Amino acid sequence: MDFPLELLINAIIAGVLLGGFYVAVTVGISIAFGMLDSAIEPLQARGAVFILCNNALNFWVGRLAAGGAGKAETIRADLLAHLLPKVVVVPAMVVAISKAQEKGLTYKYLG
Repeated sequence: MDFPLELLINAIIAGVLLGGFYVAVTVGISIAFGMLDSAIEPLQARGAVFILCNNALNFWVGRLAAGGAGKAETIRADLLAHLLPKVVVVPAMVVAISKAQEKGLTYKYLG
């Protein structure tokens, strides 16, 4: 699948800036930038769960399809097939954060 480079770069930058991925950390684990290994696998080993908002995924599928990267169904299937291991797709980030807060997670927006 070929993506226009500019569209791909914009998608990556916007995804980082908009916080398309969030981390829910198990209660009792404190992570400070630079203090622990912040690579994905070590964080998962410590109990972090990475979640992806389905609404955000659909937004980027639409943008990539509109930019000529292919059919939306094909792009979505390809992105889902290449998610990082153990990433959980949730229907809506707002709901996921609300449910996590009910269980004691404290959410802080850092972007």
